[in-house]
Amino acid sequence: MLIATTLKHPWVTVAAALVVIAALGYGASGLRLNASYDAYFDTNDPLLAVNNDLADKYASDESVIIILESVEDDMLVPAHFAVIDRIRAAERAFPFIKRVSSIADFVDLHPEIDALQIEGHDGTTSTKPAFVNLNRDRLLSDEYVRRLLLSGDGRFALIEITFALPSDGNANVLLDAMAQLRAFVKQEISLAQVPIIAHYTGTLPLKEAYVLVVRHDLKMFLPALILLFLATLWVLFSSFWVAVAILLNALLAVVGAFGVAGWLGFELASIAVYVPVIIASMAIASAVHVTTSYLHSRADGQNPMESARHALTLNLLPLALTSFTTILGFLGLAFSPSPPVRTVGYIVAFGIALSFVLTVTLLPVLLCGVKVTQGRDLRAVFQIPLLIRFITANSRSIVALFTLVALLSAAGVFGNEINDNVFEYFPDSHEFRQDTRLIDEEFSGVNKISYSLETGQRYGVFQQVFLEKMEAFALWLRTQPEVNRVVTIADLPRIRHVVGVRDPSSLMRYRRMAEDNTPAALSLQHHVSEDYSALHAAVYLKNLDARAMIAFDNRVRAWLDRHLTPFSYQGGAGPNLTFAQLGQRNAASMVYALGISLVAIALIAGLILRSVKAAWIGVVCNVVPVLAAYALWALVDGKIALGGAVVLGMILGVIVDDTIYLLARYRRLNQTQSDMVIPAMLNQVGPALIITTMTLSMGLLIGLLSDFSPILAMSSLSVSIILIALAADLLVLPALLQLSYSIQPPSANGVIRVS
Repeated sequence: MLIATTLKHPWVTVAAALVVIAALGYGASGLRLNASYDAYFDTNDPLLAVNNDLADKYASDESVIIILESVEDDMLVPAHFAVIDRIRAAERAFPFIKRVSSIADFVDLHPEIDALQIEGHDGTTSTKPAFVNLNRDRLLSDEYVRRLLLSGDGRFALIEITFALPSDGNANVLLDAMAQLRAFVKQEISLAQVPIIAHYTGTLPLKEAYVLVVRHDLKMFLPALILLFLATLWVLFSSFWVAVAILLNALLAVVGAFGVAGWLGFELASIAVYVPVIIASMAIASAVHVTTSYLHSRADGQNPMESARHALTLNLLPLALTSFTTILGFLGLAFSPSPPVRTVGYIVAFGIALSFVLTVTLLPVLLCGVKVTQGRDLRAVFQIPLLIRFITANSRSIVALFTLVALLSAAGVFGNEINDNVFEYFPDSHEFRQDTRLIDEEFSGVNKISYSLETGQRYGVFQQVFLEKMEAFALWLRTQPEVNRVVTIADLPRIRHVVGVRDPSSLMRYRRMAEDNTPAALSLQHHVSEDYSALHAAVYLKNLDARAMIAFDNRVRAWLDRHLTPFSYQGGAGPNLTFAQLGQRNAASMVYALGISLVAIALIAGLILRSVKAAWIGVVCNVVPVLAAYALWALVDGKIALGGAVVLGMILGVIVDDTIYLLARYRRLNQTQSDMVIPAMLNQVGPALIITTMTLSMGLLIGLLSDFSPILAMSSLSVSIILIALAADLLVLPALLQLSYSIQPPSANGVIRVS
């Protein structure tokens, strides 16, 4: 009824569709990009709670780490050090900066030393003691400064700038603040006229890199997607306007899906940039089946109206089933503990639902309104007759080879490991990745885990027993092979002598000694809680993968459980450790989603053919391609991060579409004829499957243009699985049907019969 109405009133259908999509699409104006990697955690996530609690307790606000590299000399000559001193003025120049820490905070001021005049860019001069040459050895050997603020050879100096930006993760505020800071540093280096290069890393440059990669991908993806699909569909269907109709149908689904997300108040993170590619690719894949049937009907001499009715009647059930399974697959991402992953699932599910509605209402109207020329015979182009002869003659060999591939894949998939590192989400050539590498090469490393040792009482850190346990903990940490550096309050200049006091005569006297001997810019609160009930230990690790980092943290917790009694602890906390733990939880949830998808596939395949054997055929033809692709991934990379885990959760809902189309057409043909069932099935559905796989693969391959590692992994794994699944559907599924349902080989006259 709906089909007849839409075809009878084409202009009303087009106008109604555009109005609805425009109303939905308006909601997209409310979408906001969250630049914070905290967005990858639920607000009540215990992992995030520990991080935030320690950040509040020890004033560990988000920071920018500037590494100044001296090209010709080192950073301890007066002219180069003057640049560090000038950059300290950023604390007064910008309201969003709370604190600037550098080697300048460790200089002893002695009036008797000759004065060094340092001219500022505003024409004023300041008098600084000419301490540099005199204190060079002390700075290079200081336990706190060395490899924390100054490289071993003095050529690199580290400046840590603590920011106080709004906590809502607004991308524009972040980019503006970073742009101002970069311009300020560039100006100071330029005015000093010294050969110094500034490198940027830390949490805020990491977020800045996230935002910039999203904007880069959006600029690249959408134009590339439109041009690629338009050219491909034009070539395949020999009609520009048919290609435009299919592409318009897909783009409207994308606009509507993001509009719904906007109306529902969703926030977007970096990984969401790939969503338009997924929706458009899936929408085009669905539209191709209807379009192919429509063009076949037109080629047989039927008028546009009858051809549209025939195409929809033929494809409505499999289209509904495939849309349902695809939606189910992406809704499986709702099991993820990470909100951005769940958001991806919801938006794609909206897009697939809209695509289905548009494909059965708007697309037939658009196809009826375009001129269709006689296209090429796609069955001949894709060598479907040759494929049929090969399958009927080699079905047992195909199944045997497929069984071997399945066994090897099942063994090879265990070569992968969960490994999520937020600082490695960018390629080696990326500026942020290169700047971050300097931290590992010249300083203590970017991989930091924090622990808080708690006494549970005000001024409790001055207890002799607690101080001894703290020192024992630091000593044990320094013996661990994964550790580059351990920083505690005892590492601050002069403070280590104070901490050694075992019987302080006065708690307040002890506190004043600690405060007076802590460089102001470093803040004692980095090391001691405000009420002096807890001490902070920062552990800088070597470049570890996620599994090794989690194992190290577990070992630390076990040591603290045994040796810290009667005191307690919090931690470990840190971006890399937290994401490593999130990655493991996310992978586990995606396996759970995969299991649900398997059950759904088995049920749908069994219901289509009313057969348990059909259910097993549907399952194996979709599970083995997933195993094979991940087994290949183990050989190529072997690391499953955020993108690889997301693919695991969503992909079955995508690749099962081809299986459903084949099984649905097989059942339809088997009810109407007993001869040539499999050849007819492949002739009718095979070309459409190949076209949809080609368009889907080319669309998803656009992700290879990204500089964001999760999107690269999603693209590579998705396309690999889709291509292997196509081979399974076109070769293995017909062979299994032939063997399972006792289809006899061709007789002398070429007829295949079902017994």
